Amino acid sequence: MPNDENKKLKVLVVGDFYLEMQEKALADAFGAVGCETYRFAWSDYFKGYNVNGHKGLLDFFKWFYYRFQNKFLFGPALFKLNRDLLARAREINPDLILIYHGTHIFSGTIRKLKKDRFVLFAYNNDDPFADYYPRYYWRHYLRPTHYFDHIFVFRQNNLLDYRRKF
Repeated sequence: MPNDENKKLKVLVVGDFYLEMQEKALADAFGAVGCETYRFAWSDYFKGYNVNGHKGLLDFFKWFYYRFQNKFLFGPALFKLNRDLLARAREINPDLILIYHGTHIFSGTIRKLKKDRFVLFAYNNDDPFADYYPRYYWRHYLRPTHYFDHIFVFRQNNLLDYRRKF
């Protein structure tokens, strides 16, 4: 955390940044209270996912390539975004890294960020313990929970779930 009174708190908000009311709103709120805010959007790594009106076979394969990785949370795009996140964090050296709905961030990346002595917060407005998600969906989010300095949840029952599980 900043030692100098005049130094702004540097916050890196990490997430999909697909919806205005989630990561973007959080990053804007940090900025509104005077924080120096940075964004790392993993949606940028899946641009081919939302190809509207496939114009040919190549467009279809591009769509499938990114859709598969974004759905199953595995593949070259995920490896690249995790490497880039680590490099970005080391470049800006934030006082706090907030990972929003961290489904795409590998536990190894979280471990390396913690080893680099970053303060790590997680927020998740979904229920990672609910039965309606496939088992693979939350694997990257749940494995490294013990590395986070604080985890924020939306549901009261998730507090008990985290305590019971970890």
